[in-house]
Amino acid sequence: MALEPALSFLVVDDDPVITRSVTRQLRRDGVVHVAHTAKDAHALLVAFPLWGGACIDLLLPDGSGLDLVARVRRQCPLAPVMVLTGWIDPDVINKVHALGAAYVAKPITTENTRRFIDEARKAARSTIAGIPEAVSQVVPTWGLSPRESETLTLAVQGLPRREIAERMGVQPETVKTYTKSILAKTGCLSVREVVQQLFAPLDKKRT
Repeated sequence: MALEPALSFLVVDDDPVITRSVTRQLRRDGVVHVAHTAKDAHALLVAFPLWGGACIDLLLPDGSGLDLVARVRRQCPLAPVMVLTGWIDPDVINKVHALGAAYVAKPITTENTRRFIDEARKAARSTIAGIPEAVSQVVPTWGLSPRESETLTLAVQGLPRREIAERMGVQPETVKTYTKSILAKTGCLSVREVVQQLFAPLDKKRT
């Protein structure tokens, strides 16, 4: 059975009316994390290395949205980025396009959102397709068993323990045991940290 990707969206805007509107449109298709400042957005990008897509305002109270766009592009090169702004400036538009992002004038429309979500799903499927190879590259270093490798591959995709157990044909407690072993071998405190270890080296190579 083909895996439908679980999407996480980053929405960055200092206007609560805008963030509520965008969140309302995106949350039917994934989990939405909201930041009202560049600082908070950077913290979320550190905490969660994989994103389905990002909607970013250009003018933030503590920085430029363009810096965030560049950060997301390095960290998640396949994920779509939509720049939301009421500021129409040809030079800025060219910079946004040079970063591979879409330039969308506020207020965002349903058509804009639908296109963005469709692109996010395509990108997430491509990312998922590359996860087994990423895991296989670290198996010798971490000394993971075949079942631990399988558990990690599914966990990185964001699947809950019960669904991982169903796919592997084992009990949820067995998955919990595999996960504890993975964390012990990797020296990480959570699967989230393991994901950071898996993908951070790739991000450094892209910069």
